[in-house]
Amino acid sequence: MRKLFTLLILALILTQAYAQPAIPRHVNPDQLKPAAPDPVILTGVYGDLSSAFLAENFSSIASLASVLLNLSAPSDLKFILDRFHSLIREEGILMNYSKTGLEVAKQLAIQGRVSDALSYIENVTMNLAKANITYMSLADAARTVKGRTGADTGSLLQSILKLIVTYTHRLNETSTLLGVNLTDTQLTLSITPTSAWVGSKVLAYGYLKNHQGDPLPNRTIVLMMDGRKTAETTTNEQGYYSLSLQVPYIYVEHINLFAMYLPLGGDVYKYKPAISPNATLYLLYVAPNITLSIQPDLVLPGDTIQLRASIDQPVSTLDAYLFGQHFKLQVQNSSATLALSVPTDAPEGKYIVIVSSPANQTIAPTSTSATLTVKKLSINITQLQIPMFLSPLTSTLNTCITFEREPTPYTLEVSIPSAEAQASITSTTTCTQVEIKPGLLTPTGTIQGTITVQPHDPRYKPASAKLQAYNINLLFLIFALTLVTSSIYVYLKVDTRKRGPQAVRGEEKPTPIVVHEPSPRVEAEENSPVHIEINDPVAKEYFRAVKIVETATGIKMKPLETISEYLSETRSRLGKAGDIFREISGLAEAKLYGDIPVDVDKLATLVSELEKILEEKKP
Repeated sequence: MRKLFTLLILALILTQAYAQPAIPRHVNPDQLKPAAPDPVILTGVYGDLSSAFLAENFSSIASLASVLLNLSAPSDLKFILDRFHSLIREEGILMNYSKTGLEVAKQLAIQGRVSDALSYIENVTMNLAKANITYMSLADAARTVKGRTGADTGSLLQSILKLIVTYTHRLNETSTLLGVNLTDTQLTLSITPTSAWVGSKVLAYGYLKNHQGDPLPNRTIVLMMDGRKTAETTTNEQGYYSLSLQVPYIYVEHINLFAMYLPLGGDVYKYKPAISPNATLYLLYVAPNITLSIQPDLVLPGDTIQLRASIDQPVSTLDAYLFGQHFKLQVQNSSATLALSVPTDAPEGKYIVIVSSPANQTIAPTSTSATLTVKKLSINITQLQIPMFLSPLTSTLNTCITFEREPTPYTLEVSIPSAEAQASITSTTTCTQVEIKPGLLTPTGTIQGTITVQPHDPRYKPASAKLQAYNINLLFLIFALTLVTSSIYVYLKVDTRKRGPQAVRGEEKPTPIVVHEPSPRVEAEENSPVHIEINDPVAKEYFRAVKIVETATGIKMKPLETISEYLSETRSRLGKAGDIFREISGLAEAKLYGDIPVDVDKLATLVSELEKILEEKKP
């Protein structure tokens, strides 16, 4: 599963790199070709390759290597990665051939078919010799890859080396089984010059001898350069060989060369293969420098930028990558320019602009980058007031929009999930009203939602704000009031039934309050007090307080007016004495209406305090 997951990741990277028409123009080019591969992903793939070599799973090695060879990277890094990945693939092929040959040779040896087995031993010997040379080049390439990308290749190299040693032991075991006793051979290699320009020629030469130092003439010598077969030649009568080699266009510090002798024909049963010590060839090439500038480097969508690149080597074109697009720049007088409009749909953020120069003979590929920042204008949302909703009725939400520059048409959306309410409106004014209809079962209390503004001008970025409102559910309120009213009615009805028999048995009734209506003559007299006869001490103190309030406020208590109604009518004119009168009224109601015992002394004290305060207010 892990290998499959890795392949899927790499396939996705490749799809993004090569399917340019399908890439949205606003995608950050740092995520597109030719950005460097992620070292974490590379390290993971190399770990999978390591496991595949140890498990001798050569089909997985071939699949992973093929995907790696299609990775996207800047031109100066891609050939380094391609070199390393092609060596991995080649090593996998050689090891696969070696494994198959060893298995067949062993079966043939057991069957006594010595001649056929020796033929396979010959091929395995050649493949393992090539694998050993390829490994040396692979180790050298791995150091360069780690230095450029940071990817760890250590476990992969260890697994390959372990497999080479394992197959070498199997080869020796099979040779012993066949009774083969081979003579050692020695092979040397020298090159001149040891430093050369890429594309130039160098001379490779050396000797092939047996273990006693005798030359081996007319033997084929294979030259391997950077892990690959480059050429082959034949030794002369003195066992000497030489040939001219072209230096490959590889832009690294150095490469390794090897000579290899693989016995053929009758030599297969007589001599062991030989590999020369490596000869190091230092490569010479020109590493160009690119200078890149972008003006301005802070822009809005739709703005025009000016890109200028200069290179210190004679090249005709440069490649530029920005906003998911590839541009060919013509170089004149060592510089190239490009005027480009920022896509209107480019999202806000930083963009990596890459300019690269491809390899050209002795001039190595190179690249450089610069940062471009795309900014969008801001929008502020102002809620004019905390709205109150009456569900399930429709209510109005007032909202104002503030733009950083000139106003632009926009779409305003309101979403209140807890109220199951959504609304959308398109407007051109800075202030607008949106109708909201909370759901039927939206509870009473504070509800929260979101206000989102999507501007039609791409230079502005969308904005959102939290919405807080208070909702009253009218259906729940009516139900609650109905429930309370019914409860009170039932309580009063039950209480009346309980009181009836007690009153018959002589329960003492509260002293009634008798209020004598004034005669017409007395009514006509201004400031004439109402005559009250009362025996209850609480009622007496209360009506004493009423007379004080009537005198202070000029508001008479009507004959049929309740205690609470009179309090409501006069309290606003009493100032701080209103609180005392409210307490007096409450005690009177408790005694006269609820038959609750009241401290008469406390009531009298309150009335006296009321009188004192109102006396002080008189001018």
